[in-house]
Amino acid sequence: MRTDKLFSVLTTVTISTVLLFGVLFFSGCHHRTPEGRAELMIDCLAGRLDLDDSQKAYLTSVKDEMLAMRKEMQDSRKAMKDELITQIKNDTFETTRLETLLEQKHAEMEKVVGVFKKRMVTFHATLSPGQKEKLADMIESFHAEHEKHWD
Repeated sequence: MRTDKLFSVLTTVTISTVLLFGVLFFSGCHHRTPEGRAELMIDCLAGRLDLDDSQKAYLTSVKDEMLAMRKEMQDSRKAMKDELITQIKNDTFETTRLETLLEQKHAEMEKVVGVFKKRMVTFHATLSPGQKEKLADMIESFHAEHEKHWD
C-alpha cells in the first residue's frame, strides 16, 4: 500500500510539472542543465502565453524554489542509496531502517507536491482567460504528440 501511495505522489509530481510548464521539449534539451531546461520552459511559456513581467517573475521564483528542492532531493537520494548499499552489505537487513528511509522519502515528496500545488494555484490565478486557453491547448498538444509515453 505504501508503494502505491509513493507511486501516486510521484505520478502527481510528474504530471503537475508537465502541466505547469506544458511545453514541448526541443531537440537537444537532454544536453542542457536542469536550470537551462527550466529557463527554456519559462521563455517558451512567456512567449506563447504573452506573460507580463510579474507573471514571468513569479515563474522564475517558482523555478528557483523547485530547483532548490530538487537539489535537496538529490542529496537525500544519495544518502538513501548509500544507506541501502550499507544495509545490503550487512549480514542482516534492518527492515525498520528501510521503512524509516521510505517514510522520509515519502514525506519529502509530500512536501514538494504541497508546495507545487500552492504555486500552481497562484500562477493559475494570474492568468487571463485567453492565457488559460492557450496553456490548455499547449498541454493537449503536448499529450497528443507524446501520447505513447503516457499509456
